[in-house]
Order: sequence, then structure tokens, then C-alpha cells
Amino acid sequence: MKLLTIVLTCFLFALSALAHEGDEEFEVKDSPKFGGRVASIMREDKNHTKHHSKVESHHHDDGHKDHHAKEEDHHDDDVVLKAEILISDDNTIRLYIFDKDMKAIPLADFPSQLKGVIKQGMGKRKKQAGEVNLAKDKNYFLGNIQRNDKKPFDLSFSFKYKNDDLVLNYNFLD
Repeated sequence: MKLLTIVLTCFLFALSALAHEGDEEFEVKDSPKFGGRVASIMREDKNHTKHHSKVESHHHDDGHKDHHAKEEDHHDDDVVLKAEILISDDNTIRLYIFDKDMKAIPLADFPSQLKGVIKQGMGKRKKQAGEVNLAKDKNYFLGNIQRNDKKPFDLSFSFKYKNDDLVLNYNFLD
């Protein structure tokens, strides 16, 4: 029984580690307005680094300095907008765009279409499984998704808004 408990615990830790590789969906504490799922729209990170190190110096009265590396998460600085995705039973996708305070914003400064990439698999075995095209329609983007039986899947969008290259990731959709 102890061996089974140890094996299951190791398996769950390994599965958890694999699940967090790849595109990262940034957790949002805001409630959805339309019953979907909310995620942050971030500035695209060209260096693919999520954390930055900063050296802090502390000056003491006796004249010496202590230097400590501090890892900082620039999550809040990189959040540009927020989005809510709704996927209906007939595979229709609606994507609503909001400012940081979850207030609807006009779509005039957005491209006329957003192209998304569907990925499936876990960790390093995650592979592209399809694409999604969403077009502006009133106050949201609208399109359809071709799903196969493999669940869950990830959906990522990269697009330009004003002068920023932005990315929106949704992980573990079904």
C-alpha cells in the first residue's frame, strides 16, 4: 500500500510538471461576464522569459553593500487587456475583449481577423492540431472551431494591437 501511494504521488508530481510547460495562460481573478473563461492578454515576450532577475543592493551604515538576486514576475506590467472566451456546443467561439478593469472596449484598433492555433498533447509532446479564424462581429470576435475527440486542448492567439505584439493563451479547454 505504501508503494502504491508513493508511485501515485510521484506520478501526480510528474504530470503536474509536464502540464506547465509551453504556452502559459496567466491566471485572472476576474469573474467572466458571459459565463466563459477569462485570461490575460499579454505583451509577447520575444525572449520567452516569464521572470526577470534584478540585483538588489542594500547599503549598510558601515559602508558595505549586500547584493541579492531577486526574481521578479512582471506579470502585471505585461498585461495589456483581458479576454473572455465562450465555446458553445455547436463549436461556435465568441471572444470578448476588455480593458484591465473588465470594461468592454471597441474593436476598431484590432485586426479584422484573429488567427488561433490549437495544440494538443502534454509537455514536449504538445503538437499543433489545427487553426481557428475569428472575425470581428459587433462587440466580439466570432468563429468556429473544428474539434476532434482529443481533449483537453490549448488555444493561442498572437496579434497586433496599436503598437504592441500581443498573445492570448487558453490552456485545457474542452
